[in-house]
Amino acid sequence: MLQELVRNPVFWIEFGMLSALLTIGLYASIWDIRTRLIPNKPVLILLACGILGQMLMIHLDVTSVSQVGGNILVALGIALSLTFCGFWAPGDAKLFCTAVLALPPSLIPPLAPPISLAAAPGVLILNAMFFWRTRFRLNASPP
Repeated sequence: MLQELVRNPVFWIEFGMLSALLTIGLYASIWDIRTRLIPNKPVLILLACGILGQMLMIHLDVTSVSQVGGNILVALGIALSLTFCGFWAPGDAKLFCTAVLALPPSLIPPLAPPISLAAAPGVLILNAMFFWRTRFRLNASPP
C-alpha cells in the first residue's frame, strides 16, 4: 500500500503543490503581518508552481482544463468582489487567486464552481448589507 503510494506520480505532484502553498503562504502571511504588504516574488513563485502542477495534472488526466478554468474564474470573481467591497486588500486577493491555482485538484470537488457561482452573489450581498449598515451606524455623528 505504501509502496504504491510512493510510486504514484500524482502523489508527488500533489505533495509538491501543497508544500509550495504552505511554505509560500506562511512566508507571505508573516511578511504581511510585519509590513502590511504581500511581496510579488513569492506570489509569482507560487503562481509558477500552481501552473506547473495543474499542467502536470491535466497531462495525467487527473483534472480537466475546464475544471481548472472554472476554479480560477470563481476565485477571481470572489477575490474581485471582496476587494471592490473593501473587505480585502489587493494583496490578499492576488494571494488567494494563486493559492486556489496551487491547490491540488483532489482537494477541490468538481461541483465546487457551479455551487460557488450560485451561492457567492447571495453571500456577498448579505455581507455588504450588514457591513454597510454597521459602517454607517458607527460613523454617524451624534445629534
